[in-house]
Amino acid sequence: MNGIDPTGMFLAGLGISIAVGATIGGLVGGAVTAYYGGSAGDILTGAAVGAGLGALGGAIGFVSFAGVSAIAGLALGEIATFWVATFLSGAITGGTMNGLNAWWDGADPEDIVWEIAEGGIVGAASAGIFGILFRGGGAALSRLRPNPPAQAPPTSTIAPTPPPQQVGPNFRAGNRVYDAASGRWHLPNGTPPSRIPAADPVGDALETAVQNARANYTSSWLESGEQRAIEAAQRAGDYGKATVLERMFRGWAIQRQVQRQFPQLTWAQRGQAGLDACDVAATPPIWYEITTDTMSALESHARREAGNFFRFIIYSP
Repeated sequence: MNGIDPTGMFLAGLGISIAVGATIGGLVGGAVTAYYGGSAGDILTGAAVGAGLGALGGAIGFVSFAGVSAIAGLALGEIATFWVATFLSGAITGGTMNGLNAWWDGADPEDIVWEIAEGGIVGAASAGIFGILFRGGGAALSRLRPNPPAQAPPTSTIAPTPPPQQVGPNFRAGNRVYDAASGRWHLPNGTPPSRIPAADPVGDALETAVQNARANYTSSWLESGEQRAIEAAQRAGDYGKATVLERMFRGWAIQRQVQRQFPQLTWAQRGQAGLDACDVAATPPIWYEITTDTMSALESHARREAGNFFRFIIYSP
């Protein structure tokens, strides 16, 4: 208890209470005897009786006070503080009321002293017990109340992010393709999957725009030269070539549509070798390749761009 001896504190408090009680009792006993015209010897006797009764009241009050304090679980410093206040207020109030009542009834001075002492004892003890119960009742009740069963902390409902999963084979150059929470990525030889960013909001927005453009695509989006090339292949009876051209030109038309929506990206010129777009604001910059969601398209781009790290922006054929 930080070097404080509880026994010493108790004895000190008891001694102070006896001394205060004896002093107050002696003064009251002597004053009452003098008021009724007692001789010097009578006054001393009244003071002695009052001091004895006051000391007894202080002892009884403090012991009862300390006992209730222990039950309530108060610290020694709190016991001392509340005892001074409650003892003085209780003793003075109880003694005064009893003394006035005896005086009103015409009692003898000795009886008045006894009544004052009795009132002081009862008042001090009652006030002390009331003060402790008022101050420490909540603490005492909390000690008597059983503790509620411990509850397990709430568990998170957020599922952990799955690790990237490889899609397709290892290519001849050692490059690979991975599906991750942030999209589908192409990794050159020697690049670990840990380089894949956990999130790519720009790429997500770009992929959504590309898929919406594919859903709304019509042949009217084709440029005149693209449309003529398809019709020429059809007139020549080369329908396979016409189908390949139509798919390629459709991809170009979709890219033209979304390019206007993302001016913040750096876009490659049509016919220029390499990837389609780059988010230069990212650290490091992120490259994108717009392509259909087919294994043949994936393998074709992986072979052509074996040395580049980029994200596939995919849409349905």
